[in-house]
Amino acid sequence: MDSFGPRGKSEAVCRSEDELARARLYRVFDAFDAKRHLQARPDIDPDRIYLLGQSNGGSVAIAASQAGRIPDDQQPFTATVAFYPYCRTLTWGREVSPVLVLTGALDDWTPPQICQFAAEQDTSGMLRTIVYPGAHHSFDLDIDLQTYAGHTVGGNWSATSRARQEILSFLETHRSPAR
Repeated sequence: MDSFGPRGKSEAVCRSEDELARARLYRVFDAFDAKRHLQARPDIDPDRIYLLGQSNGGSVAIAASQAGRIPDDQQPFTATVAFYPYCRTLTWGREVSPVLVLTGALDDWTPPQICQFAAEQDTSGMLRTIVYPGAHHSFDLDIDLQTYAGHTVGGNWSATSRARQEILSFLETHRSPAR
């Protein structure tokens, strides 16, 4: 789903904290609009719709899992996966659906410490954070280690492979019974 293009936004949004804050708000609505679209399809089980986001999209995914952010006409997503979200901007402890955070220990753009702390404080069992040693921001992408917007980004096949297994296990654990 492209939240930026139809709004005339580009990758430059990722370089502005103010733009990212606004984007987190409208992208939560976009996520639920996409969910409504999927729920209307006869080939989709409306009780098995998951949300996955990367970076700002990961922050959006977590926000969309929290009470007070879910539209009145919607139920939460079945579960949420967030790759390297910016956890500093989130209000923790309001999750109403399970959240898995996957992040890199060497991420200098969205450092994992706040996500880790939030998971350690969680008593609901709704939040789990996994930190991959040796992994940077965008570790799940097939890109060489490089500098982007002043931060180190780059793929890490080992972390990606482990993350994929964690996602499958997480989704299997948190899937709704078939209708």
